[in-house]
Amino acid sequence: MIGVVTYVLDGRKVTEMSTQVFSRFFRQLGGSSWVQALPKNGRTRLSSSFTEDFSPSVWDTKVLSGLVRAKTSLPYSLKKVSTSFDSLDIVQRYDVMCSAIKPRPLAFISTCSTGGCNNLAPVAFFMPVTSEPASLAFSMTWRRDGSEKDTLVNIRSTGHFVVNHTTLPIIAKVFVASQEFGPDVDEFEEAGLTPVPSVCGPAPHVLESPVSLECRLLHTLPVGEKRHGGTTVVIGQVVHMHVSESCIDGNGIRGETLQSVSRVEGTRFAAGERKFDIVSENVWGKGKW
Repeated sequence: MIGVVTYVLDGRKVTEMSTQVFSRFFRQLGGSSWVQALPKNGRTRLSSSFTEDFSPSVWDTKVLSGLVRAKTSLPYSLKKVSTSFDSLDIVQRYDVMCSAIKPRPLAFISTCSTGGCNNLAPVAFFMPVTSEPASLAFSMTWRRDGSEKDTLVNIRSTGHFVVNHTTLPIIAKVFVASQEFGPDVDEFEEAGLTPVPSVCGPAPHVLESPVSLECRLLHTLPVGEKRHGGTTVVIGQVVHMHVSESCIDGNGIRGETLQSVSRVEGTRFAAGERKFDIVSENVWGKGKW
Protein backbone atom coordinates (compact mmCIF):
# COMPACT_ATOMS: atom_id res chain seq x y z
CA MET A 1 0.00 0.00 0.00
CA ILE A 2 1.36 3.41 -0.98
CA GLY A 3 0.87 6.13 1.62
CA VAL A 4 1.36 9.87 1.36
CA VAL A 5 4.17 11.97 2.83
CA THR A 6 3.20 15.55 3.67
CA TYR A 7 5.93 18.22 3.82
CA VAL A 8 5.25 20.95 6.37
CA LEU A 9 7.37 24.10 6.64
CA ASP A 10 6.87 26.47 9.59
CA GLY A 11 3.55 24.83 10.40
CA ARG A 12 2.24 25.15 6.85
CA LYS A 13 1.66 22.27 4.44
CA VAL A 14 3.94 22.56 1.42
CA THR A 15 3.40 19.51 -0.74
CA GLU A 16 2.66 15.81 -0.77
CA MET A 17 4.21 12.86 -2.53
CA SER A 18 3.75 9.13 -2.35
CA THR A 19 5.80 7.23 0.20
CA GLN A 20 7.21 5.28 -2.73
CA VAL A 21 8.68 8.45 -4.25
CA PHE A 22 9.68 9.73 -0.82
CA SER A 23 11.57 6.52 -0.09
CA ARG A 24 13.63 7.03 -3.23
CA PHE A 25 14.44 10.60 -2.20
CA PHE A 26 15.19 9.47 1.36
CA ARG A 27 17.72 6.91 0.11
CA GLN A 28 19.36 9.53 -2.10
CA LEU A 29 19.63 11.93 0.83
CA GLY A 30 21.27 9.21 2.89
CA GLY A 31 19.94 10.39 6.23
CA SER A 32 16.96 11.45 8.28
CA SER A 33 17.89 14.97 9.42
CA TRP A 34 14.62 16.37 8.04
CA VAL A 35 12.30 13.55 9.11
CA GLN A 36 10.71 13.75 12.53
CA ALA A 37 8.60 10.61 12.21
CA LEU A 38 6.65 8.49 9.77
CA PRO A 39 3.41 7.65 11.64
CA LYS A 40 1.13 4.79 10.75
CA ASN A 41 -1.12 7.10 8.76
CA GLY A 42 1.79 7.58 6.34
CA ARG A 43 2.30 11.27 7.08
CA THR A 44 5.41 13.03 8.30
CA ARG A 45 6.74 16.50 8.95
CA LEU A 46 9.94 18.13 7.79
CA SER A 47 11.78 20.88 9.60
CA SER A 48 12.13 24.41 8.19
CA SER A 49 15.65 23.56 6.96
CA PHE A 50 14.02 21.72 4.06
CA THR A 51 14.50 24.52 1.52
CA GLU A 52 18.14 25.00 2.47
CA ASP A 53 19.33 21.40 2.56
CA PHE A 54 16.95 19.30 0.52
CA SER A 55 18.77 18.35 -2.68
CA PRO A 56 17.59 15.08 -4.23
CA SER A 57 18.89 14.07 -7.65
CA VAL A 58 15.33 13.88 -8.98
CA TRP A 59 12.80 16.68 -8.47
CA ASP A 60 9.24 15.86 -9.51
CA THR A 61 6.49 18.43 -10.12
CA LYS A 62 5.06 18.04 -6.63
CA VAL A 63 8.39 18.81 -4.98
CA LEU A 64 8.96 21.77 -7.30
CA SER A 65 5.51 23.23 -6.74
CA GLY A 66 5.99 22.84 -3.01
CA LEU A 67 9.30 24.69 -3.09
CA VAL A 68 7.73 27.48 -5.14
CA ARG A 69 5.17 28.07 -2.40
CA ALA A 70 7.61 27.60 0.47
CA LYS A 71 9.28 30.52 2.18
CA THR A 72 12.75 30.88 0.70
CA SER A 73 15.80 32.42 2.32
CA LEU A 74 18.01 33.93 -0.39
CA PRO A 75 21.78 33.78 0.16
CA TYR A 76 22.25 37.27 -1.33
CA SER A 77 20.91 40.78 -0.78
CA LEU A 78 17.94 42.06 -2.80
CA LYS A 79 19.55 45.50 -2.95
CA LYS A 80 21.27 45.84 -6.33
CA VAL A 81 24.03 48.14 -7.56
CA SER A 82 23.37 49.56 -11.03
CA THR A 83 26.36 50.32 -13.23
CA SER A 84 26.67 51.41 -16.86
CA PHE A 85 28.99 49.21 -18.89
CA ASP A 86 30.32 52.41 -20.48
CA SER A 87 32.03 53.16 -17.16
CA LEU A 88 33.98 49.88 -17.21
CA ASP A 89 37.22 49.20 -19.04
CA ILE A 90 37.73 46.11 -21.20
CA VAL A 91 39.14 43.97 -18.38
CA GLN A 92 36.32 44.89 -16.00
CA ARG A 93 33.69 44.11 -18.64
CA TYR A 94 35.37 40.78 -19.32
CA ASP A 95 35.36 39.96 -15.60
CA VAL A 96 31.66 40.76 -15.27
CA MET A 97 30.72 38.70 -18.34
CA CYS A 98 32.69 35.69 -17.13
CA SER A 99 31.32 35.92 -13.58
CA ALA A 100 27.69 36.43 -14.60
CA ILE A 101 27.53 33.86 -17.40
CA LYS A 102 28.70 30.54 -16.00
CA PRO A 103 29.56 27.77 -16.13
CA ARG A 104 30.62 27.83 -19.76
CA PRO A 105 31.63 24.70 -21.68
CA LEU A 106 35.16 24.72 -23.02
CA ALA A 107 35.14 23.90 -26.73
CA PHE A 108 38.40 22.57 -28.16
CA ILE A 109 38.37 23.56 -31.81
CA SER A 110 40.55 21.91 -34.43
CA THR A 111 41.14 23.35 -37.89
CA CYS A 112 43.53 22.87 -40.77
CA SER A 113 45.13 25.50 -43.00
CA THR A 114 45.02 25.34 -46.79
CA GLY A 115 48.67 24.32 -46.56
CA GLY A 116 47.82 21.32 -44.39
CA CYS A 117 48.98 22.59 -40.98
CA ASN A 118 46.78 21.58 -38.04
CA ASN A 119 45.62 24.10 -35.45
CA LEU A 120 43.95 23.80 -32.03
CA ALA A 121 42.19 26.43 -29.92
CA PRO A 122 40.13 26.19 -26.71
CA VAL A 123 37.17 28.59 -26.64
CA ALA A 124 34.92 29.30 -23.65
CA PHE A 125 32.55 31.71 -25.41
CA PHE A 126 30.65 28.81 -26.95
CA MET A 127 27.05 27.59 -27.21
CA PRO A 128 24.61 25.32 -29.09
CA VAL A 129 22.31 27.20 -31.48
CA THR A 130 19.52 24.83 -32.54
CA SER A 131 18.87 21.26 -33.67
CA GLU A 132 17.34 21.97 -37.09
CA PRO A 133 19.75 22.43 -38.62
CA ALA A 134 22.00 21.07 -35.89
CA SER A 135 24.31 23.99 -35.24
CA LEU A 136 26.58 25.63 -32.71
CA ALA A 137 28.39 28.93 -32.31
CA PHE A 138 31.47 30.41 -30.71
CA SER A 139 33.26 33.74 -30.80
CA MET A 140 36.89 34.30 -31.75
CA THR A 141 38.53 37.56 -30.70
CA TRP A 142 41.01 39.55 -32.75
CA ARG A 143 44.70 39.64 -31.90
CA ARG A 144 46.17 42.75 -30.31
CA ASP A 145 47.71 43.73 -33.65
CA GLY A 146 44.28 43.65 -35.31
CA SER A 147 44.85 40.42 -37.26
CA GLU A 148 42.65 37.34 -37.32
CA LYS A 149 43.69 34.30 -35.32
CA ASP A 150 44.75 31.17 -37.21
CA THR A 151 41.57 29.32 -36.22
CA LEU A 152 39.36 31.88 -37.93
CA VAL A 153 41.63 32.15 -40.97
CA ASN A 154 41.49 28.37 -41.42
CA ILE A 155 37.72 28.19 -41.01
CA ARG A 156 37.14 30.96 -43.54
CA SER A 157 39.45 29.33 -46.08
CA THR A 158 38.28 25.71 -45.72
CA GLY A 159 34.71 26.08 -44.43
CA HIS A 160 35.30 23.22 -41.99
CA PHE A 161 36.16 22.81 -38.30
CA VAL A 162 35.72 20.31 -35.47
CA VAL A 163 34.53 20.98 -31.92
CA ASN A 164 36.19 18.46 -29.60
CA HIS A 165 34.91 17.87 -26.07
CA THR A 166 37.30 19.08 -23.38
CA THR A 167 37.74 16.59 -20.54
CA LEU A 168 39.71 16.52 -17.31
CA PRO A 169 42.27 13.93 -18.50
CA ILE A 170 43.36 16.16 -21.42
CA ILE A 171 43.02 19.62 -19.85
CA ALA A 172 46.82 20.06 -19.55
CA LYS A 173 47.20 19.38 -23.27
CA VAL A 174 44.37 21.81 -24.02
CA PHE A 175 46.26 24.43 -22.04
CA VAL A 176 49.41 23.88 -24.10
CA ALA A 177 47.43 24.24 -27.33
CA SER A 178 45.95 27.55 -26.14
CA GLN A 179 49.30 29.30 -26.39
CA GLU A 180 50.22 31.45 -29.37
CA PHE A 181 52.06 29.50 -32.07
CA GLY A 182 52.96 30.47 -35.61
CA PRO A 183 50.64 29.49 -38.48
CA ASP A 184 53.10 26.83 -39.63
CA VAL A 185 53.32 25.03 -36.27
CA ASP A 186 51.32 21.81 -35.89
CA GLU A 187 49.63 22.28 -32.53
CA PHE A 188 48.67 18.61 -32.25
CA GLU A 189 52.38 17.84 -32.05
CA GLU A 190 53.02 20.65 -29.56
CA ALA A 191 50.23 19.43 -27.26
CA GLY A 192 50.98 15.73 -27.63
CA LEU A 193 47.57 14.93 -29.12
CA THR A 194 46.66 12.59 -31.96
CA PRO A 195 45.01 13.96 -35.13
CA VAL A 196 42.47 11.67 -36.80
CA PRO A 197 41.28 12.35 -40.38
CA SER A 198 37.73 13.64 -40.48
CA VAL A 199 34.94 12.66 -42.88
CA CYS A 200 33.61 15.98 -44.15
CA GLY A 201 36.65 18.23 -44.43
CA PRO A 202 40.37 18.76 -43.83
CA ALA A 203 40.28 19.58 -40.10
CA PRO A 204 41.25 16.48 -38.08
CA HIS A 205 39.50 15.56 -34.85
CA VAL A 206 41.23 14.83 -31.56
CA LEU A 207 41.55 11.10 -30.83
CA GLU A 208 41.84 11.69 -27.08
CA SER A 209 38.57 13.64 -26.92
CA PRO A 210 35.49 11.43 -26.32
CA VAL A 211 33.16 13.49 -28.53
CA SER A 212 34.08 15.35 -31.72
CA LEU A 213 31.56 17.27 -33.82
CA GLU A 214 32.51 18.05 -37.41
CA CYS A 215 31.04 21.34 -38.59
CA ARG A 216 30.51 23.14 -41.87
CA LEU A 217 30.73 26.92 -41.72
CA LEU A 218 27.32 28.60 -42.01
CA HIS A 219 27.92 32.23 -41.04
CA THR A 220 30.44 34.61 -39.55
CA LEU A 221 29.26 37.76 -37.81
CA PRO A 222 31.68 40.55 -36.83
CA VAL A 223 30.97 42.19 -33.47
CA GLY A 224 32.86 45.34 -32.56
CA GLU A 225 35.85 46.75 -34.38
CA LYS A 226 38.72 44.83 -35.90
CA ARG A 227 40.96 45.27 -32.89
CA HIS A 228 41.60 43.64 -29.53
CA GLY A 229 38.25 43.24 -27.78
CA GLY A 230 36.31 42.92 -31.01
CA THR A 231 35.28 39.46 -32.10
CA THR A 232 33.80 37.31 -34.84
CA VAL A 233 30.90 34.99 -34.07
CA VAL A 234 31.22 31.73 -35.99
CA ILE A 235 28.13 29.60 -36.60
CA GLY A 236 28.63 26.08 -37.89
CA GLN A 237 26.31 23.26 -38.88
CA VAL A 238 27.14 19.93 -37.26
CA VAL A 239 27.46 17.41 -40.09
CA HIS A 240 29.20 14.41 -38.52
CA MET A 241 30.13 13.14 -35.07
CA HIS A 242 32.74 10.83 -33.59
CA VAL A 243 31.98 9.41 -30.11
CA SER A 244 33.92 7.03 -27.88
CA GLU A 245 32.08 3.71 -27.81
CA SER A 246 32.34 3.60 -24.01
CA CYS A 247 30.42 6.87 -23.74
CA ILE A 248 27.27 5.80 -25.58
CA ASP A 249 24.38 3.47 -24.89
CA GLY A 250 20.91 2.90 -26.30
CA ASN A 251 19.82 6.35 -25.13
CA GLY A 252 22.71 8.28 -26.69
CA ILE A 253 25.76 9.90 -25.14
CA ARG A 254 26.22 9.13 -21.44
CA GLY A 255 27.14 12.54 -20.13
CA GLU A 256 28.32 11.25 -16.76
CA THR A 257 31.18 9.36 -18.45
CA LEU A 258 32.75 12.38 -20.16
CA GLN A 259 34.47 14.19 -17.23
CA SER A 260 33.58 17.45 -18.99
CA VAL A 261 35.53 20.59 -18.09
CA SER A 262 33.80 23.96 -17.90
CA ARG A 263 35.16 27.41 -17.23
CA VAL A 264 33.67 28.87 -14.06
CA GLU A 265 35.26 32.31 -13.96
CA GLY A 266 38.69 33.86 -14.36
CA THR A 267 41.24 31.06 -14.13
CA ARG A 268 38.87 28.69 -12.31
CA PHE A 269 37.62 25.56 -14.02
CA ALA A 270 35.36 22.72 -12.96
CA ALA A 271 34.85 19.05 -13.77
CA GLY A 272 31.73 17.88 -11.98
CA GLU A 273 32.06 18.83 -8.31
CA ARG A 274 35.83 19.28 -8.61
CA LYS A 275 37.10 22.85 -9.06
CA PHE A 276 40.64 23.95 -9.81
CA ASP A 277 42.62 26.98 -10.96
CA ILE A 278 45.06 27.15 -13.85
CA VAL A 279 47.45 29.97 -13.08
CA SER A 280 49.23 31.51 -16.05
CA GLU A 281 48.81 35.23 -16.60
CA ASN A 282 50.28 35.15 -20.09
CA VAL A 283 47.96 32.44 -21.39
CA TRP A 284 44.61 32.23 -19.56
CA GLY A 285 44.89 35.10 -17.10
CA LYS A 286 44.02 38.78 -17.25
CA GLY A 287 47.39 39.42 -18.83
CA LYS A 288 45.82 38.48 -22.16
CA TRP A 289 43.31 41.32 -21.74
